[in-house]
Amino acid sequence: MWGKLLILLGIFFVIFIVIGAYRYKYNLERKAIVETGIRMHLNVFIRGHEDTSILGIYDYEEKVSERCGGVEMRKKLLILLGIFLVIFIVIGAFRYKYNLEREAIIEAGTKISQEHIKEHFNSDFVITDYDIIHSSIDNRMYIDGYIKGHEDVKISVIYDYKNKEVCGVGGPKWFLNSEKKDIP
Repeated sequence: MWGKLLILLGIFFVIFIVIGAYRYKYNLERKAIVETGIRMHLNVFIRGHEDTSILGIYDYEEKVSERCGGVEMRKKLLILLGIFLVIFIVIGAFRYKYNLEREAIIEAGTKISQEHIKEHFNSDFVITDYDIIHSSIDNRMYIDGYIKGHEDVKISVIYDYKNKEVCGVGGPKWFLNSEKKDIP
């Protein structure tokens, strides 16, 4: 989980660096415009050309602003960033929900399978591995393990997580024959 969080933070860090570089470039262009405008204004003032308008500076500023993308480009970039942010949040929420459901299935499956083996076979079941089949295929969880004292013998339990019951137990014949017959 922490790895995914770090990856997500890394992506946001890169995005903010790109935005910062864009803003830095944009501010440099604006600074150059202002300096150019001041120089043009001083030239007009020193030479005494009354007919030259300072509005030419603003026309030049608009041209440079258009070349850099200006306000429109910034709006588009922020909208795009907002869309990506919403997508990441939605994906993260669904992933979180999926992980919570999976953990609940694992917890219930291990507890119920251990209780089933204890009740029906009077043995302590130690879980070593499990595999959850997606609900679109089958509602089962396959649990592998062993009985305490017989670590070399594999025992398998099939657990239906939708109905919360054990569907079957697999293992050696001597183990399966030790099942208590009087339990429903």
